[in-house]
Amino acid sequence: MQARDMQGFEHSNMPQLLRFAIITAGLAAGLVVLAPSGTGLGAAEAHACKGAGANPGKIKPAKAQRATVCLVNRRRARKNLPRVKFRKPLRTAAKNYSARMRNNRCFSHTCGSTLQQRVQRTSYLPCGCAYGLGETLAWGGGNRGKARKIVQSWMKSPSHRQILLTRSFRHIGVGVVWGSPSAPNKKRHSTYTAIFGYKN
Repeated sequence: MQARDMQGFEHSNMPQLLRFAIITAGLAAGLVVLAPSGTGLGAAEAHACKGAGANPGKIKPAKAQRATVCLVNRRRARKNLPRVKFRKPLRTAAKNYSARMRNNRCFSHTCGSTLQQRVQRTSYLPCGCAYGLGETLAWGGGNRGKARKIVQSWMKSPSHRQILLTRSFRHIGVGVVWGSPSAPNKKRHSTYTAIFGYKN
């Protein structure tokens, strides 16, 4: 089963950038992806984040969302980066988008809206301030759809890791739904959206 992930940045003064990667048993578009040392999430680290090791459908999506935030913050702590704090508007935008991708069998940063448009529909924006947004997407089936595996795949991809470890990001919202763009009705699949942001 493939695990797929995507990421994107959006700033108030910069157009959205898109990158795409398919991760399958250590392969990305036919090229071997070697994780830099220290990017793996060990069992002890995953155990510290409740629900991180549970397969899709075995826990509630809200628990997988909390586990993902926990795992991201543990990775940031290793790099002496500030924790990202949960923000409900970002979570709402992320969860709605995960459901949209699953329901419409679309896996892209532009399934009917842009990152900025999705966040502007919440109370997070507009703010009349300088802001930045980042987004990572992923879906996987079975073992590859658990929070620990999703964060591992993001950390193994330089472009995704850049978003997770961007120092300026202070906020996060994660949306998880069971089912995926390739199998909307399979409860053993999951679709993840993580939206990062800052406002000054």
